Amino acid sequence: MKVALFSDLHAHPFAQYARVLPNGRNSRLQDALDAMTSVRHGARDAGAAAVVFGGDLFHTMGRLDVPALNGVHAEIAQFGEDGLPLFLLVGNHDQADKAGRHALEVFKAFAHVVVMDEPGWYRRPRAPGLAIYAIPYTEDTDEVRRLLGAIPPAPADAARRLLVLHAGFNGARTGPHEYRMAAELAAGDVPDGFDLVLSGHYHLPQWIDEPRRIAYIGATTHQTWGDANQPRGYAIADLDTGVLERVETGAPRFLRLTPGELGTVRPGDFVEVLVPHDADDAVVAASEVTLEEAKAGGGQIVREPAPSEPCATRLRCGPTTDLEALIGPYVDHLVGEPESRPELAALGHDLLKKAAA
Repeated sequence: MKVALFSDLHAHPFAQYARVLPNGRNSRLQDALDAMTSVRHGARDAGAAAVVFGGDLFHTMGRLDVPALNGVHAEIAQFGEDGLPLFLLVGNHDQADKAGRHALEVFKAFAHVVVMDEPGWYRRPRAPGLAIYAIPYTEDTDEVRRLLGAIPPAPADAARRLLVLHAGFNGARTGPHEYRMAAELAAGDVPDGFDLVLSGHYHLPQWIDEPRRIAYIGATTHQTWGDANQPRGYAIADLDTGVLERVETGAPRFLRLTPGELGTVRPGDFVEVLVPHDADDAVVAASEVTLEEAKAGGGQIVREPAPSEPCATRLRCGPTTDLEALIGPYVDHLVGEPESRPELAALGHDLLKKAAA
């Protein structure tokens, strides 16, 4: 049995590098919708029995952008047209408040969609033999541990069992702008009995444990510079063989590259070209031309910071060091012009005398 997996779509009309398309839609939002199409086509072509989403379908907590809702709604309808059951987990960005209201409620109207908004086992007739135990996002990690320790037995006829949650695991690698949860879970908190344990929330696809039992699905697309140069996409999991294959979509990527790496840019990518701090104008101009020829969707040339001079000396002082004796070495350490040092040292001694008076 194969299952397609994607997570952390964060569908949103991001302003950076966006343009208005002929259909009136924000281009960054369209990138996310096109990525959903890629997931659907990949699931269909792989013969997946179902598609599982790990949370954060939308980006802005507590508020929905109407074009984003309409676009995602239309894409989700297409999964049903292709005969694909779609299991949607509620992530923290999908939540409206702590009372349990969330942005995925509207999708319960689809017969092929299962919205997993309460802890429990979930199934669908179109995916016989598959049972999913889901734990939607909660900021209370101790509650997640309690739920993991009290999972009821799976349905007897479930040939394959998945555990899906939206949580933080200790040791997971994250991007610089991701919300890291307090008191993260450990691999040992997760009980046995599942073919695969899957989590959303952190955007870098990765395995959490050496037996490769627990995996972060990873975000579907690049969204900010915090995602630069990291893999993004979806996955196809073969639950019979235990193989998880990751697939990149054609969505624009955020990339930080040197001029020699610009050949890897795809049209539409967002690129920062890193040139040496002392690069001359000709190198900068040539990089700009190459970036334009690559048809990048946006970007800039960035000079790397100049290397800082290491401190060659260290003042030897302690709690009992005489301040009068310290002034001379301190001035010698800071002042590069030897002819200026005597005058500055004398000024320091003068100030000490006045302070002591």
